[in-house]
Amino acid sequence: MVTLTINGQQVTASPDKTILQVCKDLKLDTIPTLCYDEKLHPFGSCFLCVVELEGQSRLFPACSTKVGEGMKIHTRSEKVKRARKTCLELLLSDHYADCFGPCRLNCPADVDIQGYNVPHSAREIQKKQLLSSRRRIRSHQCAAGSAHASAK
Repeated sequence: MVTLTINGQQVTASPDKTILQVCKDLKLDTIPTLCYDEKLHPFGSCFLCVVELEGQSRLFPACSTKVGEGMKIHTRSEKVKRARKTCLELLLSDHYADCFGPCRLNCPADVDIQGYNVPHSAREIQKKQLLSSRRRIRSHQCAAGSAHASAK
């Protein structure tokens, strides 16, 4: 076991755990993630889970950084918040919303209800499509299609 400090709170943890796992297990913080999946080996590509380690000039991904003896970790410093915001902006800047969820793939009217990251003018077009097609769509069709897609 190692002793470390997370957001001013001294804790002990197994050295084979990551910062993200320790924060989650001990309910110290909810660190945002995008690429992390506990069933997979940590990839650390989205960089949304970065944390600050005292004495280090760079930030570290919490999903792939193992805890160590004497670490002093900050998960909500201004530096961390700015970095997470920048990483999310960069990820979204090159995202054209060209991926589709199960509801969209199975929607008989081919309408993207969520309108995720869509410019205002495109949302207006989608809104008109939805309004004009409302009489033709039954919500159970979308729900059945979504359930079918998630079962695959």
